[in-house]
Amino acid sequence: PPRAVGVTRFGQAESALPDIPCATERGLRVSVLAPDLSERSGRTYDTWGSLEEAAALAAALADLTMADIVVVSSCDGWERCFDHQAANALSRCGIDGRGMLKVCEEAKAAWDSLAKKLGRPPGDDVRPEGHGHPVAGVGIPGRKPWGRTVLLNKLGTHAAIAEVSVSSAELAAGRAEVEAKKTTDTQARARVAGTAKVVTPFRWQHEPGADSGYNTLPGHSFSSPSKTVPDAKDPKIILREPPEFRSLNP
Repeated sequence: PPRAVGVTRFGQAESALPDIPCATERGLRVSVLAPDLSERSGRTYDTWGSLEEAAALAAALADLTMADIVVVSSCDGWERCFDHQAANALSRCGIDGRGMLKVCEEAKAAWDSLAKKLGRPPGDDVRPEGHGHPVAGVGIPGRKPWGRTVLLNKLGTHAAIAEVSVSSAELAAGRAEVEAKKTTDTQARARVAGTAKVVTPFRWQHEPGADSGYNTLPGHSFSSPSKTVPDAKDPKIILREPPEFRSLNP
C-alpha cells in the first residue's frame, strides 16, 4: 500500500492497520497505538481540503497520555489547511508539527497564486506546486514528549518516501525519558514556596474647589479626598480634615 504501519515480532512482519485501503486517502493518517502496539484508533484527516479536519485532528490528540504511541504518515497533499492548532497538537505528541507547518507555506502560496490567476478558488482536486511533502513520525505524548519525524522536501512523482523505524527498546526508552521529565518537573514545582507581592505606589491628591481633576503622582501612600468642615470658633474659617492614609508598602 502507499503507506502503512508495520510491526515486526520475532522476524515476522504484520500490519498494525486493520483497514489498509483507508490509509491511502489524501491527508494525514494518525494512528494511536497501545503499549502492546495494537491500533487503538486510526483515521485519515484531509488537512488539505478542510480546516475542520485539521481541528478534528487536534481534538483527537488532546487527551492522550504517555501510555499511547502516536504514528503519523502522509499521502498526497496535506498542507493547504494544516494550521497552528494541528501543529501544536502533534508537537505535544512528539511529532515535529512546527517543521511540518513551515513547509506548508510553499503549498499555501502556490494555492493563493493559482486562485488569483483563475479569479476563483481552484477545485478541491487541484494540486499546485509545493504540495505533498512526504512525512512520517512516531511519538510519545507528554509535557516534554519524545519522538522521531522524517519530513522530506523532495517533491514530485518519483520523490522518495518518508520512512521511520523505531524498535520496541527505543519506545521503552522514550517513554522512560518522558516519565523522568514529568517526575523532575513535579519535584521542581513542589520545591517552590513563599509568596510574592507586587505593589504600585501612588498618591491621590485632590484640592476641593481647585477645578482640577485628581492628580496621580508617584509616592508611597494613598490619601482619600479631603473633607472640609467649618471652624467651631469662627464659622467663616473653613478647616480641612487631614486625610486618612492607607499605606501601600508591604
